[in-house]
Amino acid sequence: MSGLLSSVSESDTRGTSSPVVVLISVAMFSLALALYMGYSSAITSDMSADRDVSEPALQRIWDEIANAGAYDRSVGLENAISTETLPQGRTTYVAITYTNNTGEQQLEEHVKFESDGTAASYSETPIPDHANTSSRPISVRYGPQEVKGARLHVGVA
Repeated sequence: MSGLLSSVSESDTRGTSSPVVVLISVAMFSLALALYMGYSSAITSDMSADRDVSEPALQRIWDEIANAGAYDRSVGLENAISTETLPQGRTTYVAITYTNNTGEQQLEEHVKFESDGTAASYSETPIPDHANTSSRPISVRYGPQEVKGARLHVGVA
């Protein structure tokens, strides 16, 4: 009979944990959950913020206007850029500058596209300060034998 009582008392203690171990495991779980929530909220806040689309817009515009390796100045930016190339729902500024003989940047040509894709003239600086901007070199063809280096700038607001 004593063997029966000892087996019952062993089964009562089997599978139980001390309160200290339970508190430590709950604390570790809570810490892991808090770290995960902090990490995931940082990621989701980045996803909801306005994305800078000036770099992909620059690449698409460059691909479209620099056909045959150079932008043909006689066409004009307004006619050379199609609506499908522009970021949807954003105002896009496109400018071409070159370095003159004194080393200063000179504005060659600029155009503003409204959020619906229509070109609009404007007299302010080529690309406003509030726009996200990107730029890259581009060759500009002025005539059959005249090609000069310039810089293509794209701003998206």
